[in-house]
Amino acid sequence: GAAKAGNTCLVYPGTYKENISLASSGTAGNPIILKAAFPYNRNSTENRTVVNGVITTKNHAVVEGLEVSGGTIVVNGSNVQVLGNYIHGSDTHAPYDGISVNRVKPYHSNITIKNNRLYQLSHGMGIFCSDNCLIENNEIERLFTIERCRLSSAGCGADVDAVRIFGNGITFKNNKIFGNKLSEMWESAHVDGIQSFTNGGLGGQGYDTLTNTIIEGNYIADVHQAIWMTTASSHFNGIAMSNNNITFRNNIINNGAGFGSARSAIGGDYADNIYVYNNTFLQATRFTATKKLIIKNNIFVNN
Repeated sequence: GAAKAGNTCLVYPGTYKENISLASSGTAGNPIILKAAFPYNRNSTENRTVVNGVITTKNHAVVEGLEVSGGTIVVNGSNVQVLGNYIHGSDTHAPYDGISVNRVKPYHSNITIKNNRLYQLSHGMGIFCSDNCLIENNEIERLFTIERCRLSSAGCGADVDAVRIFGNGITFKNNKIFGNKLSEMWESAHVDGIQSFTNGGLGGQGYDTLTNTIIEGNYIADVHQAIWMTTASSHFNGIAMSNNNITFRNNIINNGAGFGSARSAIGGDYADNIYVYNNTFLQATRFTATKKLIIKNNIFVNN
């Protein structure tokens, strides 16, 4: 029967060509746990538990230790943990997001995304979260566009970013973004490590902003910009909007010469109260078009 609050569903080694959707929610202290009997170990090819599909949660759930090939882990509820999974694409299929926290109003809250490995995806994560949201110790490696979509004339390419985050009270810490090559992407791609935007028309976002967020201890390499916050207008339906109160500290940024003169550290417009402390910037110099930007105690190398 369907899993109920407090159940742990152990998934044994094998390849499961199906989508998995939790039919019900757990409760506080009694989550529904979907877990590999032998959690993913990057140093071993034995006892792999592979899901070729999409995994979707509801509230009070844990997804742990699975390998997801060509699919996405979709968080469709609050009080959810996504822990220690390996989500990847292939040369012929690169999913749009490896981990997606669905966009609802109000946003989901109390989300932990930790110790996951994301590889060969067109986007790493798409996060809409508010209050007590932790994204920690994940790896996003080798953003990718399948070969037949790399030319603009093909009509199937899309922009490529490691993480898109929107919401309030997010901590993004100790993550690694690296291993990207422009030769493996859509030819018009502008590659951001972290992107957020407040344009009501861009992507139909409307109310989305990034506020009261800490970005710390990350290694972000092989991108055009470490973080990009853009707003085509500072108002939406008459309401003033901006990315606001974001602290960017103790990060290492290494854009890499392969990304040309467009590479920069932090960019955006209408973003307000941006604090940049104690970071190391390698080959990344530009800071563009924010309203209030405070830069202190950073190291700049080979810029």
